[in-house]
Amino acid sequence: MIDFLAAHIFETIYMLAVTAIMVAFKFLYSNINIKIERLQYMEEAMRALLRDSIIKEYTYRLEKGFCPIYAKQSAREMYDKYHALGGNGTITNLVSEIEGLPSLKND
Repeated sequence: MIDFLAAHIFETIYMLAVTAIMVAFKFLYSNINIKIERLQYMEEAMRALLRDSIIKEYTYRLEKGFCPIYAKQSAREMYDKYHALGGNGTITNLVSEIEGLPSLKND
Protein backbone atom coordinates (compact mmCIF):
# COMPACT_ATOMS: atom_id res chain seq x y z
CA MET A 1 0.00 0.00 0.00
CA ILE A 2 2.84 2.35 0.90
CA ASP A 3 4.54 1.49 -2.38
CA PHE A 4 1.29 2.37 -4.23
CA LEU A 5 0.97 5.72 -2.41
CA ALA A 6 4.61 6.53 -2.98
CA ALA A 7 4.29 5.70 -6.66
CA HIS A 8 1.17 7.83 -7.14
CA ILE A 9 1.74 10.69 -4.69
CA PHE A 10 3.09 13.01 -7.35
CA GLU A 11 0.18 12.24 -9.67
CA THR A 12 -2.26 12.95 -6.83
CA ILE A 13 -0.55 16.23 -5.91
CA TYR A 14 -0.44 17.22 -9.59
CA MET A 15 -4.17 16.53 -10.05
CA LEU A 16 -5.02 18.48 -6.87
CA ALA A 17 -2.89 21.40 -8.03
CA VAL A 18 -4.51 21.41 -11.50
CA THR A 19 -7.97 21.25 -9.95
CA ALA A 20 -7.16 24.13 -7.57
CA ILE A 21 -5.84 26.22 -10.46
CA MET A 22 -8.92 25.51 -12.56
CA VAL A 23 -11.23 26.52 -9.69
CA ALA A 24 -9.22 29.72 -9.15
CA PHE A 25 -9.38 30.61 -12.86
CA LYS A 26 -13.12 29.96 -12.96
CA PHE A 27 -13.58 32.25 -9.94
CA LEU A 28 -11.42 34.99 -11.48
CA TYR A 29 -13.15 34.68 -14.87
CA SER A 30 -16.54 34.99 -13.19
CA ASN A 31 -15.44 38.08 -11.24
CA ILE A 32 -13.94 39.69 -14.34
CA ASN A 33 -17.20 39.18 -16.24
CA ILE A 34 -19.16 40.75 -13.39
CA LYS A 35 -16.79 43.76 -13.38
CA ILE A 36 -17.06 44.15 -17.16
CA GLU A 37 -20.85 44.04 -16.95
CA ARG A 38 -20.84 46.68 -14.20
CA LEU A 39 -18.55 48.92 -16.25
CA GLN A 40 -20.93 48.61 -19.20
CA TYR A 41 -23.86 49.63 -16.99
CA MET A 42 -21.85 52.56 -15.63
CA GLU A 43 -21.02 53.70 -19.18
CA GLU A 44 -24.68 53.50 -20.14
CA ALA A 45 -25.69 55.44 -17.04
CA MET A 46 -23.05 58.12 -17.65
CA ARG A 47 -24.13 58.44 -21.27
CA ALA A 48 -27.76 58.85 -20.17
CA LEU A 49 -26.80 61.51 -17.61
CA LEU A 50 -24.75 63.44 -20.16
CA ARG A 51 -27.59 63.20 -22.68
CA ASP A 52 -30.04 64.52 -20.11
CA SER A 53 -27.73 67.41 -19.17
CA ILE A 54 -27.23 68.39 -22.80
CA ILE A 55 -30.98 68.32 -23.47
CA LYS A 56 -31.64 70.49 -20.41
CA GLU A 57 -28.91 72.95 -21.43
CA TYR A 58 -30.30 73.06 -24.96
CA THR A 59 -33.85 73.75 -23.74
CA TYR A 60 -32.68 76.45 -21.32
CA ARG A 61 -30.42 78.18 -23.84
CA LEU A 62 -33.01 78.06 -26.62
CA GLU A 63 -35.57 79.72 -24.31
CA LYS A 64 -33.04 82.44 -23.42
CA GLY A 65 -32.11 82.96 -27.07
CA PHE A 66 -28.39 83.17 -26.40
CA CYS A 67 -25.57 81.09 -24.98
CA PRO A 68 -22.43 82.49 -23.36
CA ILE A 69 -19.09 81.13 -24.53
CA TYR A 70 -18.47 79.24 -21.27
CA ALA A 71 -21.81 77.42 -21.65
CA LYS A 72 -21.00 76.55 -25.27
CA GLN A 73 -17.66 75.10 -24.15
CA SER A 74 -19.37 73.15 -21.39
CA ALA A 75 -21.93 71.75 -23.82
CA ARG A 76 -19.15 70.78 -26.24
CA GLU A 77 -17.16 69.06 -23.48
CA MET A 78 -20.23 67.11 -22.35
CA TYR A 79 -20.93 66.13 -25.95
CA ASP A 80 -17.34 64.99 -26.53
CA LYS A 81 -17.55 62.69 -23.49
CA TYR A 82 -21.04 61.56 -24.53
CA HIS A 83 -19.79 60.76 -28.03
CA ALA A 84 -16.71 58.94 -26.66
CA LEU A 85 -19.07 56.69 -24.68
CA GLY A 86 -20.90 55.75 -27.89
CA GLY A 87 -23.65 58.36 -27.85
CA ASN A 88 -24.78 60.09 -31.02
CA GLY A 89 -27.98 60.93 -32.87
CA THR A 90 -30.11 63.95 -32.13
CA ILE A 91 -27.73 65.18 -29.44
CA THR A 92 -25.24 66.11 -32.18
CA ASN A 93 -27.82 68.45 -33.68
CA LEU A 94 -28.71 69.95 -30.29
CA VAL A 95 -25.08 70.82 -29.53
CA SER A 96 -24.68 72.32 -33.00
CA GLU A 97 -27.72 74.51 -32.33
CA ILE A 98 -26.33 75.56 -28.93
CA GLU A 99 -23.06 76.52 -30.60
CA GLY A 100 -24.96 78.47 -33.24
CA LEU A 101 -26.74 80.68 -30.72
CA PRO A 102 -25.42 84.22 -30.18
CA SER A 103 -23.00 84.56 -27.27
CA LEU A 104 -24.55 87.76 -25.96
CA LYS A 105 -28.13 88.62 -25.12
CA ASN A 106 -29.70 90.98 -27.66
CA ASP A 107 -31.80 93.47 -25.69
